[in-house]
Amino acid sequence: MDGAAPGFDTLIYERPDHVARITLNRPHRRNALNRQAYDELETAFRRASADPEVRCVLVTGADPSFCAGEDVKEMMTGEKKPPSTLAKRPPTPAAMAWRRAGSPSRSSAARPSRATASAVPAHQAA
Repeated sequence: MDGAAPGFDTLIYERPDHVARITLNRPHRRNALNRQAYDELETAFRRASADPEVRCVLVTGADPSFCAGEDVKEMMTGEKKPPSTLAKRPPTPAAMAWRRAGSPSRSSAARPSRATASAVPAHQAA
């Protein structure tokens, strides 16, 4: 699949070659996540997981920033979520594993034995 996939309002999903590229696309809110963005992000990860051609998922943000976190304005003003068009889905494999582990605390025993994700600023990646 080349080019952006239709069906998303708050992100861009592309799959050039074997890399699924998910770009948070709410630059006017510094890519802060709202309920719709969370729903679309889950859908994008499920799409990548179901695609046998995907070998890597890259999450990035539209300029000027990666992600400011939760959209506080929507939380504080009570902006309403539009009715979801997404059906209730079963938990992801990662969520199921987390539940089976008993939602471990942040103790060192609960940390994974190896890195599962990392972020390196571009200027340090060389």
